[in-house]
Amino acid sequence: MGIKRKIEENADEPEKKNKLDQIFPIEIFIKNLKDPESSFLALSEFNEHVRHLSSQEEIDQLMENFLQYLKSNLNDVLALITEEKRKSSENITLYRFLTTLLEYFSRKNDLILSETIIKKFVSISNSIYTIYFMLSSHSTASHLKITLRFLISMIQQNEFSARLIFSLIDFKRLCWKPLFKRRDIRDSEDVRYWVIKFFLSPLIYQHIDTIRNLIKEPNIFHEIFNGLVNDSRHTIEFILGEIRTNIIMVPGVTKTDKIHLFDDRNLKSLIRLYNWTGQQKQKDIIKTKKKNKFDESLDFDEMEVKESSDRNEVRRINHTFMMIILNSKNYGINFFDTNFGTSTKNSNPIIFKVISSLSNYFLTDEYAANLIVTCLTTCPDLLQSFFKLISHEYVSIRSKNLSGTLEFLCEIIQQQKSLNTWHEIFQTITDSIKLTDILIYLTLPIDIMNKFDQVILKNSDTTIQLVSMKFLSMVLEKIQEAFNMIMNLPLACEKISVVEAYQQAILRYIPKPDHFCDSLNLLKTVKSTSDYNQSISQYISLLKLYSSSCFMSMSAMNINLDILLSNSILNLLVFFKDLSLEKDIIENYFQCIKNILNYRESIDDVTWARHNKELECTPIRMLFKLGKQLKNFNKTAEDLSLIISKFSSILNNHDQEIIIWIYIWLKLGINEKIEQFLSNIIEKIILNPYPLVEKTIKQSGYSLMIYSALDTIQHTKEDISNEIDEYLCHVIFQIYIEQINQPLDKVHQYLRKIYLKDKKHMKIYQLLNVISSPDKQNQVLMDEINNIEKLILENIDLEKGPDNMQINLAMKLNIFKIFALHENDNSRLITEMIQCLNIVLLLHDSHRSFEVLFDRTIEYIESYSSSIENRQIISLICQLINGLDMSHQTSKSLQHSKILLKCLECEPNNYRLIYFTSNYLSSEYRTEFLNIICQTFTNNIDILKIIINEIKINKEVNNEQFLDTIIDGLKELNDNIEQGIECIMELIDRMEKISNKNWKNILRLKQKILFKLAYKDYSQSQTRIIVAKLIVRTITALRSDDRIYAIKRLINKSDHSILLLAYVFHDLLNLDESIENEIFIDYLQKLIDNYSSESITFDLLHMYCQKNLNQHEKILKLLQNDDNQQGLPIKQTNQLLLILKLFPESILIAETIYKTLVKKAVLFFESSNENNQ
Repeated sequence: MGIKRKIEENADEPEKKNKLDQIFPIEIFIKNLKDPESSFLALSEFNEHVRHLSSQEEIDQLMENFLQYLKSNLNDVLALITEEKRKSSENITLYRFLTTLLEYFSRKNDLILSETIIKKFVSISNSIYTIYFMLSSHSTASHLKITLRFLISMIQQNEFSARLIFSLIDFKRLCWKPLFKRRDIRDSEDVRYWVIKFFLSPLIYQHIDTIRNLIKEPNIFHEIFNGLVNDSRHTIEFILGEIRTNIIMVPGVTKTDKIHLFDDRNLKSLIRLYNWTGQQKQKDIIKTKKKNKFDESLDFDEMEVKESSDRNEVRRINHTFMMIILNSKNYGINFFDTNFGTSTKNSNPIIFKVISSLSNYFLTDEYAANLIVTCLTTCPDLLQSFFKLISHEYVSIRSKNLSGTLEFLCEIIQQQKSLNTWHEIFQTITDSIKLTDILIYLTLPIDIMNKFDQVILKNSDTTIQLVSMKFLSMVLEKIQEAFNMIMNLPLACEKISVVEAYQQAILRYIPKPDHFCDSLNLLKTVKSTSDYNQSISQYISLLKLYSSSCFMSMSAMNINLDILLSNSILNLLVFFKDLSLEKDIIENYFQCIKNILNYRESIDDVTWARHNKELECTPIRMLFKLGKQLKNFNKTAEDLSLIISKFSSILNNHDQEIIIWIYIWLKLGINEKIEQFLSNIIEKIILNPYPLVEKTIKQSGYSLMIYSALDTIQHTKEDISNEIDEYLCHVIFQIYIEQINQPLDKVHQYLRKIYLKDKKHMKIYQLLNVISSPDKQNQVLMDEINNIEKLILENIDLEKGPDNMQINLAMKLNIFKIFALHENDNSRLITEMIQCLNIVLLLHDSHRSFEVLFDRTIEYIESYSSSIENRQIISLICQLINGLDMSHQTSKSLQHSKILLKCLECEPNNYRLIYFTSNYLSSEYRTEFLNIICQTFTNNIDILKIIINEIKINKEVNNEQFLDTIIDGLKELNDNIEQGIECIMELIDRMEKISNKNWKNILRLKQKILFKLAYKDYSQSQTRIIVAKLIVRTITALRSDDRIYAIKRLINKSDHSILLLAYVFHDLLNLDESIENEIFIDYLQKLIDNYSSESITFDLLHMYCQKNLNQHEKILKLLQNDDNQQGLPIKQTNQLLLILKLFPESILIAETIYKTLVKKAVLFFESSNENNQ
């Protein structure tokens, strides 16, 4: 029996309030605490006082006063823990008091006092059993929480205490399970919360063994996770936060550990948390179990749930948690399958179970859909299994929401990673069948495609048809990506076999385009809806993919495919007649036409040039109407030109000229008369070109377009409008100055005579007359030039800058002015050209390539070589290069780069020209370029770097003149000397390979420059090594007597380069070069005194001892030097091993060195201690 107490604390009765302003009597409390009969009454009063304190600071002050009175002696407190039998109320009173103490120690980090209490608690054999008793089902919620809080307070002291307490816990005890069901909807921190907090509390230290031991108790976590769906938001946030921070994201916890934690039961519990409806009473949970037999599967539709901020937040937190578990590369349970699901082994079965259980709800719950999509992105090996699951359940004639399913499948495919992500894996696969299977698994949803014809294509629902187009487009894009990757990657297996097998799979699973090509009626049904643009866009995207080279090249798919597609795109124009289409739709439509037309050289299709009743114009005219809706005139002109040039074989090679016709029409404000005129002249060529061909001059420099235009003017009964006249002038003059080989004067005379003899009043007549005249200084020509200058400056995009046509025209017009019109103010024209070139360099746009522009400029300038001096051409190109912004240089070579060498011959010391040439010169002229700059090199470090780079790139360079140049330039390479020396060594190696011994003569002649390198101190060991190699090369190139003298000179001047010479002498000794022992020993003395901690020091000593066996004693004396008593001769203790390595065959010497080292170490540390004292 326990000692009878005067007063016992009953936690179940209402506690009486103390007065808050009353000061607690510490002295009386301690006195009563020492009395066994009043100790628990004192503890009860103390606990009650603490309960009413309003702040943590007040509690800390009370505890501090209490410990001061005790003088931090806890014997009186420890005495209370020694009693073995006690009432429950007394245990609770004691636990509350100890909890207050321990929490205070934890805040103040007082480990000594807390450890005293914990050790005392642990030393009592039945203390843990008392805990179990207090945690039994008969205890009140208040008693249970106080007991659990006491356990947590001990765990929170430090990691050692946590592991000690947890080692006492028996997880198999029956008392634990009921505690997980002790809920109180009125209390956010009920018994369940505190028992979970107790089990998770040691995880805060993130000790791997503790985490794994806890994971090995699956029943605990089953109880934690199973009850989550009925917990409060506060409890859920706490549990998931603790597990995420202290288990999932701890680096040492393996995927295997996490898989043990997140087994089927726990993951199902987390899935049910998506359907959280709020905290539940325990009795309601029991009733629900009895009524529904508690199905563990996910059920979102079990009841109608009102959305609330708590529900949304719980679902969000749970979703974030699930995303980490299932998808995180570093912290999740997912495994990357290099076979991508093609093998029989399933790498992620647990994840597949999760997404399978969620598969019924991807249409109704955004979180479920997002989790599935993300899991399939993370684990592409599960794609085919999931597609199979979906096809059975949701892809059928009876499916209620087939369109929603297809949209979801589109999302899955869209979120898949690019195939290039795994290109390194694909490149290592040696089996072509395996690689093909992987590509099929990653790009073709086989089970969906098997049902595509029967279920989807034959479905009359418009929405389903439109979504099916979107789905199929995404599949085709993936296939196209796979094809591009196969063709561009170097494969370890046979590429042809992969392509053929993959094509067979495509032909098997991908539907023929016939259905979609004939589905224009489908678009009519959605014409009145707001989604019409989107539907059209989807239809065109699908046709564009089918018309790509990837599919057009497949013979089995290409039976009349181009005809089918041509008819489809032609028929689409009817839909466009009264619509204002989005920019992307028109661009995709043009791309689709280009894809189809590119499959043949020319289609000679007159259908496009004939009047169409539904269109109320010709299809070509309709294309112009579409093109004028776009703002990028240059791109539109290029697209339309490419398309139109395919309609007639006569126009097929004149797309550049057609671009000018269309571009100027667009730039002139899209005049209807000009549009009609342009359309007519093209249609005339397509429908009946032969009358025009009969009147043409061979090699006239103009296409049939000009003949057709002039023929139209000739046979027009009405007067030609001024707009068309001016338009023709702009076009013909621009074509004229665009020509590399400009049309002869007789061509223009012929055009005037045949077509314009009755139209002398027209500007076009006057322009042709001026062009053919030797005197170009004419008002008509000047007006045309002014008009073109305005054309260049009009509608410049302020963000993207001038387009390609504007820049090209500006360049060629200025060149025309310089060489044809011989304008005086050349400097202004050249400045404008430089501005154009710098704009292109700055924009760095693939559609406005600097290399292409500069190439055309050179070509155009050189076209005047017959009429002007070569010196003028070179001068102009040099001026253009001198004005370029070098900070935006590109690196592709020019086709006409040979002229750059001529420029260098004229201006050999022009650095900007040298730098430009090094960037853009073609490979076949590189050696000649190197010869030029080596002859002109002075002291410019940048040019020297260019020379070095050219030598490294061109492996054929092996001439001594380059070696001579690089050695002369070493004095300029202060910070980059390694680069120059590496180049010298490489040149020497190349010369040795072809038995060219002139390198030795160069080194002899340049030895003064080279030996100066040995007198410098280099901070980097790598620099010392490479300089030493060059010095050694130089010495070995000398004659015998000169070598000896050179070595002596190095030693005599070694004060500033002692360490560098260690590398030099090491290599010389290795080559069996003789070194005079006396002066070398003096050098070694300096080396040991200054650099005894460097490994090269001991490597050199070792090499010297191997080559000079009679010098061991001298080396030993160097190492035993007694003059250096201020510190150890060897500053790193691990260097002892290196010393012993010097004398592997002499145990006595090694022993002597060891004893000397120990003796000096003792002296060193004794002197250090005296200094410190």
